[in-house]
Amino acid sequence: MEPRRVPSGEAKTGTSRDLRQKAMYEQLMEAVVEEDDRRRALEAVERNRGAAGIDPMTTNELEAHLQAHWEKIRAKLLAGTYVPSPVRRVGCRGAIPVTRTRSNSN
Repeated sequence: MEPRRVPSGEAKTGTSRDLRQKAMYEQLMEAVVEEDDRRRALEAVERNRGAAGIDPMTTNELEAHLQAHWEKIRAKLLAGTYVPSPVRRVGCRGAIPVTRTRSNSN
């Protein structure tokens, strides 16, 4: 079989580096979606008593949500099509002094 010729101006894909990166990504994602890793991540969130994000889901509700939707989330992660929801913006009260500000105030 003759190799595919790439027209000028078209990016060359499928190089050995691209294939190695893809394989590394796939191995990483397979490790991330293993049941043991999911369980440990859930335990860490519960232990840290994570705050609800833009969805008002509490850590108590998270386990039931994952049980109901995990296979769909897992499939999207493995396919590279998962798009996480935006995070909740948290404002900062007051200014955080920088070194120059503190040295000038003395």
